[in-house]
Amino acid sequence: MKIRYIFPAILLCSTLSLATAHPGNCRGKGPYSEQSIENRVEKLQKNLNLSDEQAEQIRSIMEAGRLERNNVIASYGVDLADRDSRKNLDPQVKKQMREELKQLRKNHRNQIQAVLTEEQLKEWKLIKEKKRAKKKGKGKK
Repeated sequence: MKIRYIFPAILLCSTLSLATAHPGNCRGKGPYSEQSIENRVEKLQKNLNLSDEQAEQIRSIMEAGRLERNNVIASYGVDLADRDSRKNLDPQVKKQMREELKQLRKNHRNQIQAVLTEEQLKEWKLIKEKKRAKKKGKGKK
């Protein structure tokens, strides 16, 4: 009698474990996740005293940047859910991809700067300098 409950229980447990262990569920973390973008916009809004309109413009720029970044990475055959898939890239192709991503970041940074007032831009640069100095102090590049 108890045996007929074992199979459905095993099936349920295996289904749940597969659903939670799927690499696609790892998305949502990292600097380009939706949650991270929301956190960054909230911090900028607080630290730079952004208007709601500025915050929304910056959020849109960051979202577009996330999508463009993902498209560039996917165009090189890299699986976003599998971080190790980048290791299989030819070094020259990897370098080309990094350069393309670097240019995207530069473009998005310029778009964000265009949204800020001069005072906000000065404060933003100061915050970035402090963050860079803090990273250097920890021995990071």
